[in-house]
Amino acid sequence: MADHPRRKAAAVHGSFSRKKLPTLPRHISIWARPRRGWRRWLRGWWIWESAAAGVSLTATVVLIALLAQADRRQQQAWAVGSTQLTLNTLVAAVATVIRTSLLLVVAGALNQSAWNWFAEKKKGKDSSGQPLEDLEIFSEAAANSWNSIRLLFRTNGRYIASLGALITIFSLAFDAFVQ
Repeated sequence: MADHPRRKAAAVHGSFSRKKLPTLPRHISIWARPRRGWRRWLRGWWIWESAAAGVSLTATVVLIALLAQADRRQQQAWAVGSTQLTLNTLVAAVATVIRTSLLLVVAGALNQSAWNWFAEKKKGKDSSGQPLEDLEIFSEAAANSWNSIRLLFRTNGRYIASLGALITIFSLAFDAFVQ
C-alpha cells in the first residue's frame, strides 16, 4: 500500500490525513438527475383540484358555445329515449358541472388556507397561534355558505380564504342566474 502514488505524494508533502471528509446527505446530491416538475405536480396532492379546474373551464367553454349557437334561434327539443331534451336542460346540466367542479377547487384551497392560517404568526403580538375553533370554521366554510359567512367575519375579509368563502356563497345563486 505504500507504493500507491497518492500516498507517496502525501507522505512527501505531509498533507495526507486519514480523516474522512464530510459527505452530503443522500437527498442532496450534486450528481442527481434534476426532477421534472410536471411529474411531481402530476403525482402531487393538487391533481384532483387541477383536474376539477380543467373540467370547470372546459364546461364553461361548452356552455358559452352552446348559448352562442342557440342565440336568436327558436328553441328546439331533442328526443332522447322517451323524454324531451331542451336547451334549458342542457344549460342546467352544464351549469351543475361548472359549479360542482369549481367548488371542489375552492374546498381544497380553503382547506390549504386553514393550514396557512395556523402557520402564520401574528405580527406585533406575543401569541401562541390561532384558536383551534378556526380550524372548524375553515373546514366547514368549504362545505356550506353559512360557515363561509362565519369565515368572512373571522378573517375580517382580509385573508385570501375570503375569496373562496365568497365563491362558496355566490355559488348558491349561480344556477338561478345561469337559467
